[in-house]
Amino acid sequence: MMKEAKKVSFLIPCYNHENYVKSCLYSILHQDYHNYEVIIADDGSKDNSVEMIQQMEMDFEKKGIRFVLLSDGVNRGIPKNLNRMLEFAQGDYVKIIASDDMLAPSYLSKMVAYMEEHPDLMMAFSNGYRVDENTIFPVTQEHLIGELVQDEPDCVHNVFDRIYECNFVPAPSLMIRASLFKENQGYDESIQIEDLDMILRMLVAHPNGLGMCEEFLAYYRISGNSISSNAYTKGAFRRAKFMYENSMRIATKFRENVPKKLYKKKTKQLRIDYYYFCVKLVLRGIFR
Repeated sequence: MMKEAKKVSFLIPCYNHENYVKSCLYSILHQDYHNYEVIIADDGSKDNSVEMIQQMEMDFEKKGIRFVLLSDGVNRGIPKNLNRMLEFAQGDYVKIIASDDMLAPSYLSKMVAYMEEHPDLMMAFSNGYRVDENTIFPVTQEHLIGELVQDEPDCVHNVFDRIYECNFVPAPSLMIRASLFKENQGYDESIQIEDLDMILRMLVAHPNGLGMCEEFLAYYRISGNSISSNAYTKGAFRRAKFMYENSMRIATKFRENVPKKLYKKKTKQLRIDYYYFCVKLVLRGIFR
């Protein structure tokens, strides 16, 4: 008897991505692996994101793919929305993707195969590309900006300390075994850099639980709405403070899992980076 393909649950948090969410969903619709479901939670978008999503729903239903849209106009933030979506997830694997990012058509088939070949792994990621703001699916060469992973990282030796110091795992390409969420009781809703927090929590319990598939399978959009881009514009102070405070929460949360010297180095560097970033904003005439 042929073994049934493992099921993957896509969890997609969406907020004000009316220009991008269709490309994200098209990249999922055109996967060459068909045992998956889509669960998408709108976080109280003020634009037409929900209408864009609803226009795509029938395309998935025609392929027999379960499609769940959660939309009640409430802004909860990403961790709470992810926990909300996890309640609906039925897959063996979970793939979280931001509603402005995209995947290569072979993402699921290659990542599921990689995880099945490495049953000891709880998480795995692939390489991929940064793409410009105007990229649509299917992605073409002229929109590629650079690789997500420049040098293949060592996922075995001293990996917890290295990720604690500087996270090298690209969230757009990360796939997670569903059992990990039950083990960890979902995301910590007090921390907004939820992917790093979950990776570190996983590594505490599974030191060798992270792996890398060397294929290029994900596309991370560099957009003006991204926290990590367009820094010197309105709202830059707010975004900088957001990243600083949440990074400090993570550094403090896991301080007992790293050498004291590394904890001091990490928190010192976070303070320095935040201070100099704010100084640059002031010098450029950008104020709160």
